[in-house]
Amino acid sequence: MPEDGSRGIHERFMRAALDEAQRAAEQGDTAVAALITHGGEIVAISGGRVETTGDPRAHAEMTVIGESCGRLGRARLRECTLYTTMEPCPMCGWAIHLAGIGSVVLGARHQALGRTDLGRYSLEGLLCMTGQSMAIVSGILEDECMAFRRAWQKRTGRLV
Repeated sequence: MPEDGSRGIHERFMRAALDEAQRAAEQGDTAVAALITHGGEIVAISGGRVETTGDPRAHAEMTVIGESCGRLGRARLRECTLYTTMEPCPMCGWAIHLAGIGSVVLGARHQALGRTDLGRYSLEGLLCMTGQSMAIVSGILEDECMAFRRAWQKRTGRLV
């Protein structure tokens, strides 16, 4: 948990991500959203689009990485922060690494939700396994992200 006054900033951006996750869920997609900031401003924000696009790669994190690279005109996002309402899956975690994103702020975690489809996966575990590192902040609106995701799972019967 950040102690340096960044908590309020993190919460503001995570609330924006939760609002976007609500829109994604209302459109029939998975209740997840991500956004990328640069210089304290949102560069891109998106909910998951897998169901509405029919593209299994259209996770929220993948979408905002692509949109941010396009808007900033570069493939590396070193000075950027990615916020996500749900811990990134392995595909998204590696894409975050490849994009050089400096830090990631997490809401809900897979293990806390009891997801068994990802085994013992965590973003930190992926980075450790591959000898990589990045700044990770967790616990930002975690209860809200978890409650939102659980309500969506109960309503839809879907895990992912």
